[in-house]
Amino acid sequence: LKYDFMKRKVFAVKCEILYAKMEDSIRREMLAIFKLNGYQLKPDAQKCLIEYMSTFDMADDRKNFINNVITVIQKIPMESCFLDEESVLKSIKHLEKTIPKKSELFIIIPANVVPKFSYDMDKKKFHLLPCTASKSAMLSTGAEKEALYRNRFLLIYQRLLNHELFTVDEPSVFNAKKYQIRTVESLCGFQGSLKSTVIVGMMSQLKHHTFHLEDLTGDIEMNLTETNFQPGLYVENMIVMVEGFVSDSILHATTIGFPPIESAEQSLNHLDNMDLFGGQKEIKELNLNELSQLEETFDAMFIFLSDIFLDSPKVRKALNCLFDGFSENDPSQLLFFVFSGEFLSEYYGIQQASILQDGFKALADIVVNYPNLVKRAQFIFIPSSADAVFTDTIPRQPLLPSVVAPFKSKVQNCTLATNPCRIRYLSHRIVVFREDIVSRICRNSFYMPNEMENIPEYKH
Repeated sequence: LKYDFMKRKVFAVKCEILYAKMEDSIRREMLAIFKLNGYQLKPDAQKCLIEYMSTFDMADDRKNFINNVITVIQKIPMESCFLDEESVLKSIKHLEKTIPKKSELFIIIPANVVPKFSYDMDKKKFHLLPCTASKSAMLSTGAEKEALYRNRFLLIYQRLLNHELFTVDEPSVFNAKKYQIRTVESLCGFQGSLKSTVIVGMMSQLKHHTFHLEDLTGDIEMNLTETNFQPGLYVENMIVMVEGFVSDSILHATTIGFPPIESAEQSLNHLDNMDLFGGQKEIKELNLNELSQLEETFDAMFIFLSDIFLDSPKVRKALNCLFDGFSENDPSQLLFFVFSGEFLSEYYGIQQASILQDGFKALADIVVNYPNLVKRAQFIFIPSSADAVFTDTIPRQPLLPSVVAPFKSKVQNCTLATNPCRIRYLSHRIVVFREDIVSRICRNSFYMPNEMENIPEYKH
């Protein structure tokens, strides 16, 4: 500040010296990092980068930006180690395209949008099929149902082939710990015990009260009178591994179990990093390391809530307390509220939709009291089996737009998802399925464990 004695006023003077010192400090830091990586910056390139980094307040942000620019430059063939303004601008534009915006970090994938793939038995690899413009129908054809079972079987079968305990060849003396995987077709005319051999197939009832084991080569009748089942719940049309012996063209199963679990890292290695989850193109182009680095840049929190009875004053009071606590958090933090039904405490008959609409209106009145949440929070609503949707089948369609209209009119960041749905946030993949699946499995299981502790959260 400068005081003018003649005019008796105080004037603001630009601190050009401080700006020059700050610019010189940024230049020295930038040149040092580029020099360590074997590059020299021309004056026009220095000016371009300094102008771009003038918007960064933190020194760590500038350093990360410089390192990202160098990473992009290293991937581009350069004729010289002296970088000009044109090469720097190209790397910055490429970097801006690679790093997704905040709106692209969070992706909700509906149940009917699934990447389709096929398994090549000869090459033992999966191939991603091109997406077609035709819409998926609610009632599929018989050929599509057949393809569903075939692809599911091949997905599990290729995992067994990659497992260290299984092989399609005859186990040698030096490798006696391996189990041979045989097809149902190879059992035709076979008599005797299956030593160090497992049969992989789908259990189905081709005849009433008679189970058969099916694979892509055929089917064989099973005898389960003396079968030892591994812990778990067994339902029809599930894929299992069977040990036993064959007599009179009947497979007498001595042991039935599930295929071994494969970790996500092993699956990605075997699938050549093929994306079977789905999502936008910008996210898929980044590898896991780049996505993990982005997670350090964006601070986010997911809040999963279920049985949100919007017709209950007690629940609305608790939600008000919840929103009040999160509104005091860091304003730069991304918040994702995932609400899954049921959204009403009881069934109201023909007034179900209108009462649910009033409940969402009351929820909107609570959220608008916190402008901070309205701007930075995302609200996702997933219906349950008792909520008002178009159909009553699985997968369930999203909530009726007319029901949630009072909420969406006041809170724009609102998404109506299917049940189940997939949520992708950078390197994280989340599947949300709001259903009492254990109850359904127990109701349709043909074998129940003797010990109820083997059933997760058994309450029936």
